[in-house]
Amino acid sequence: MSESRIRRDPSKPVKLVPEEKVSPRQMTDKEEAALFAAAEHSGSPRDQTILIVMFHTGLRTMELCDLVPGDIQIGGRFL
Repeated sequence: MSESRIRRDPSKPVKLVPEEKVSPRQMTDKEEAALFAAAEHSGSPRDQTILIVMFHTGLRTMELCDLVPGDIQIGGRFL
């Protein structure tokens, strides 16, 4: 079996452009109201609770999923 090498680098013309990170768009008040109305109309108490916790705390989906009962304090505030 014979070996041969290519004479030029085929990856040279490829230019990688750094990906620009863009923050997600914030919901409008109207969109937020529609989401809560839909959850209230068709969602379970669990769905409504998830939305309320996310909107009032700013938790991301995975952060919410990682919560355990000991992480939650009802009443009182953290300072």
